[in-house]
Amino acid sequence: MFLTKALSVAFLLSFFSSIIVFANPEDGKHPGMPHGKPPFVTACEEKKAGDQCTFNNHEEKTVNSVCKTAKNPRGEEELVCGDIPQPPKR
Repeated sequence: MFLTKALSVAFLLSFFSSIIVFANPEDGKHPGMPHGKPPFVTACEEKKAGDQCTFNNHEEKTVNSVCKTAKNPRGEEELVCGDIPQPPKR
């Protein structure tokens, strides 16, 4: 249970820190990111939904999960490694 929550928190931190950087639709890269796309996106390149994936978050901790379809900040669907944080319901 603790490990699940810790991984969720690590993913949330990684995800929200990466949302600040928007992709340029022409080249698909994220300005300010050293290698283009965020690691939780590149972890699922060449994979399909449900495949195992791994990436290192911003704290250099390894996150193991599965690829899932999610909408990026531009509203486009893409595969990401792990659960996508949802805004709190009011």
